[in-house]
Amino acid sequence: PPKAPLTLDQIAEYSFIAEFDLLCDITGKVEEKRWAIPQNCQAACQYFEITRAKEEILCCNIEIARLRT
Repeated sequence: PPKAPLTLDQIAEYSFIAEFDLLCDITGKVEEKRWAIPQNCQAACQYFEITRAKEEILCCNIEIARLRT
């Protein structure tokens, strides 16, 4: 049976390709999908880099507080 299609919101929730099987049971041309457009891929990568940077800043602030005590 075909799998339920993923929405862009669902794809954005995943940070690692290993968490889901994106290319399994795909019909049609992959290169025509919105997520396959290079600009969209680049935007998604930048989004996740910014998200990780914010997490890293939070971790650094916690570590700074630990070092000060």
